[in-house]
Amino acid sequence: MAPGMKYRRHQGKHYHGWIHPRFFPPDDLLEVPEKAGEIPGAHLVLDCQGRQIFRIPLEFQNTPRSCFTYYFKNRSISRSLRYCYAFRSLKISEKLRSNDFGTFKVLAAIKKTGEWLNRHSLVVALEIESVREIASAGTHIYRVHDTADFSPELAFHLAKELARLHARGFFHGDLKTRHILVHDDPIPHFSFVDLEKCHHLPHLPGIFKEILAARDLIQLLTSIPTVFSFSDNLIRYFMECYFKAAGYPLHPANRIAKMVTLYSREGSLSQGQTLLSNLLQLVK
Repeated sequence: MAPGMKYRRHQGKHYHGWIHPRFFPPDDLLEVPEKAGEIPGAHLVLDCQGRQIFRIPLEFQNTPRSCFTYYFKNRSISRSLRYCYAFRSLKISEKLRSNDFGTFKVLAAIKKTGEWLNRHSLVVALEIESVREIASAGTHIYRVHDTADFSPELAFHLAKELARLHARGFFHGDLKTRHILVHDDPIPHFSFVDLEKCHHLPHLPGIFKEILAARDLIQLLTSIPTVFSFSDNLIRYFMECYFKAAGYPLHPANRIAKMVTLYSREGSLSQGQTLLSNLLQLVK
């Protein structure tokens, strides 16, 4: 992984990786990231499933800035076999930013030296100021202010941004309301975070793009706390705005809509049906 001239190489005794040239974090953070909580001013945001997130005041461009530090010690086989989370986060965030999509500005991405499996890694990113989460039932990790209701205005702008994201070949892979930050300036625009499963696949054949787009839509709609149905006007409006902005021809749009609706049961969104039954219905 080579992010280019924007980052300097860090080669420490225990961890190695890439660091923004204007960012000089404490040596303890780079070599003992599991002790991030002991840095003065550190505030624990989340500690679960092998992931610790702290909000810490750190110096960037000679100014103290509020940063998020993500330390991973996850021994899950599926995560361990994936490309290092820290490097993936840096790479995909740079790609998103170069395509004018909002996301975290990653300042450092390091992993444990000599470790083949992706178990121990650290990501440091600038906190995104003046944002709201879309109202969700989950834990508000990144929230700065109050939450944003899933209103018609928000649905319209989010549908357009999601269509643009997919058109550029980006597929989030874990698109929940808590992974979308809302900026009101003066109309809603968005930052996508938690990019562990995000992929940039601009040359993927059409049917596979449709499947990945449908997956993002399903994940987003199922994460909305209110129990919507596909007969709900707001959901229908959101889907109409998405298809109009995406410019899909009729048949691909119908296939995506069918894939999404296959995960509904008696009008409510769920993922209770089996893959086989979904495929059988899809090819009818």
